[in-house]
Amino acid sequence: MIEEDVPPDLPEPDAPPPLGDGTPANAPAPDPTLPETRGPAYLMPDGRIDCAVRHPSLGWIRFTAQPDDPMDYGRGLHEYWLGRSAELIHGMPPDE
Repeated sequence: MIEEDVPPDLPEPDAPPPLGDGTPANAPAPDPTLPETRGPAYLMPDGRIDCAVRHPSLGWIRFTAQPDDPMDYGRGLHEYWLGRSAELIHGMPPDE
């Protein structure tokens, strides 16, 4: 996906609004092996989580994390967002 695929309502990384606990919305994941991520994050009915990650060359792109993702970072991001369940939006992300 390309940067334009990121929903337009995502905050700019320079000045993200804080989440409910005061953590910036684009706070780096606690595990340094995980990519930087930001919301809004959607917990879809099938258990996958749709969010945005910062790709090293593409910038912010949409990413879907799965509990059974074949990649470690996909499973790690899924676990990270489940730990921030208060910030998860239940349902499908809006169509673009």
